[in-house]
Amino acid sequence: GLPRGQLAELGYLGLVAPELAGGQGLGAVELALVCQEMAKHCFPGPYLEQILAAKLLEAAGDQDELIGRLVTGEALAVVASEGSVWPGQPAELRFENGRVRGKAYFVPYAASASHLIVRTAAGVFIAQGPFDARRMQALDEAARFYEVTLDNQATVLCDDSVADGVMSSFGLLGAASFGLGIAEETLTRALDYARERE
Repeated sequence: GLPRGQLAELGYLGLVAPELAGGQGLGAVELALVCQEMAKHCFPGPYLEQILAAKLLEAAGDQDELIGRLVTGEALAVVASEGSVWPGQPAELRFENGRVRGKAYFVPYAASASHLIVRTAAGVFIAQGPFDARRMQALDEAARFYEVTLDNQATVLCDDSVADGVMSSFGLLGAASFGLGIAEETLTRALDYARERE
């Protein structure tokens, strides 16, 4: 994949970021088109992960400085959601004494991230790295998921309902667009191969 600096120069990192933070201020349609085309070429990322982090920062408000660093590729932020590996496993993320503590699982690109946006039952917090990240195995060997053990200084960002809004709109749209791009490219290659076999 392209280095973040090149993605920034081409405007992809700031595609849907606000113009005041150095982005292009475009919307969901443009994001869907870009994600679909990236999927056709198996773009390894991180891309959608950083876009979602920037949208969440925008929705929280008063985060233009950090969004600007994401847009230029200077920083990398991803979202860490409270969850578990096994059904019934208790939630482990908590915020106390100005620090976010506990474990987060399946955090994308955590080893490279400068910031984590951490979703907990008590709200959404932003923590600055470095992070204690251990690579997790996945069926897709190209996936970069990590188990992160957190004991980092953090500040309150917003209520989790704000994150829900971003993830259920831009998150689902981006994931669906990547899936569509993969399916479209797979069909195209299958048809091309079938024609060659005739």
